[in-house]
Amino acid sequence: MSGTAKGAIRRLPGASALSRRLDRALRWRIDEAVQPLRHELADLQQAAGDSSAALSEVRRMAPQLAAVEERLAGIGDLLDHPGPASDGERAEAIGLIAEIRQEHTRIRARMTAISWYEDRLRQTEQRIRVLEGADPPG
Repeated sequence: MSGTAKGAIRRLPGASALSRRLDRALRWRIDEAVQPLRHELADLQQAAGDSSAALSEVRRMAPQLAAVEERLAGIGDLLDHPGPASDGERAEAIGLIAEIRQEHTRIRARMTAISWYEDRLRQTEQRIRVLEGADPPG
C-alpha cells in the first residue's frame, strides 16, 4: 500500500478508534495464547529447581558410592581367601557383608533414580531454553 493510501485511510472518520480496538483485540488474543506458555514455563522452572537439588545430591553421593564399591571389592577378596578366624567371627563377618551388600543395592537403586532425574533436568532445562527463545528445539 502506498504512503498516500495509508494517509487516506488514517483520515477516514473513526479510523483511529478502529485501530485502537483492533490493537486491543490483538493484544488480548496474543495474551490469551501466551498465558498457558507462561504457566508452563513457571512449572518447568520450578521442576528445574527441584531437579537441581537432586543433581547436587548425586554429585555429593557419587564419590561415596565409588568408595563403598572399592571397599566392597576388597571385602569380597577377603571372603574368597579367608584368614584364620573362629566360626563365630566368620559368621559375624558374613552377616556384616550381607548387610553391606544390601545397602549397596539400595544405594545403587537411589543412584539410578537420581540419574533418571538428572536426565529429566537436562530435558527440562532444554525446554525452558526453547520456550525462552534462547535455544532452537532439538
